[in-house]
Amino acid sequence: TQESIFAFAVSSERSAEIIVKAIRAGADELLSAMPTAEELLKALVKVIEKRRTNLDQQKKTNRIITFFSPHGGVGVTTTAINFALELKRLTREEVVFVDLDLQRGESPVFLNFQPSYNILDVCEGIAGLDPVLMKGSLHSHPSGLQVLAPPTNVEDCEAVQPDHVEKILNLLRDMYRWVVVDTSSHLNEVALVALERANRVYLLCDNMVPTVRACQRMLDTLARLGIDTEQFRAVMSKPFPRSEITAKDVAEALKCEVVASIPYDDSTSVAAANQGLPLREVNARSGIVEAIEELTKKEAGIEEHARTSRGLFGRLFSE
Repeated sequence: TQESIFAFAVSSERSAEIIVKAIRAGADELLSAMPTAEELLKALVKVIEKRRTNLDQQKKTNRIITFFSPHGGVGVTTTAINFALELKRLTREEVVFVDLDLQRGESPVFLNFQPSYNILDVCEGIAGLDPVLMKGSLHSHPSGLQVLAPPTNVEDCEAVQPDHVEKILNLLRDMYRWVVVDTSSHLNEVALVALERANRVYLLCDNMVPTVRACQRMLDTLARLGIDTEQFRAVMSKPFPRSEITAKDVAEALKCEVVASIPYDDSTSVAAANQGLPLREVNARSGIVEAIEELTKKEAGIEEHARTSRGLFGRLFSE
């Protein structure tokens, strides 16, 4: 990228006029035609400092979004994949989806592709992992979403180590604006890495006592492990209309803000999974599509931007 380029200008003169011209032409540093060792050393130090600053800024901007639930059947994979697709559609920024449900990950089924490479290939080359190897291991979905698939064989899951996953997520965050992570329902070491490295964790939970209790126990476990849960937000997924437990009850039980409610719509979800299509392509008017879109807008800050940029004409008609 342009931010990673450091341009040198070379001149036999070092007058103020020449320095100004070099800066206006885009040079970061002016070197003499025959630079001394000290002059070169100062220039290289500036290069290192600029690169470090760019990486720090990038890490502050790029985000890892992890979806997790300790209770199966609440639609973690459906929500995570379609959240990633909505991020790509709404922001038009670079988005990568990482399937860390290593034993049961079904992103190839949900997105209808046969992976040429998967996370195991990345782990086998972990010592030499760089952006070139990483990009070559991703599947490019027609939507533009990049996908890191899970291992093909269940027995290969043990080869994916927590330190591998940490290195992979760190590199992907440097490479992509958004890194969306799907996890298994087991609070294993790989899941812990995905939770710890995340800028935001969406904890999916319905409004039944067993699920709420499972989420409570999981949060208690993280607290005992010393893991900060400040970045956690609860999402009510597939809430049962006849349950007396409300979103407020869930928020109080988990001590975690409930930021969205994703309705029960098995007809759309099942059709999308069976056909390997985004939910939006199956039924754009479904409540589940609208809920995931709204959650995505909140995360990306799109709603706030839209409100502040409508101007007088838009505000008059919205009122």
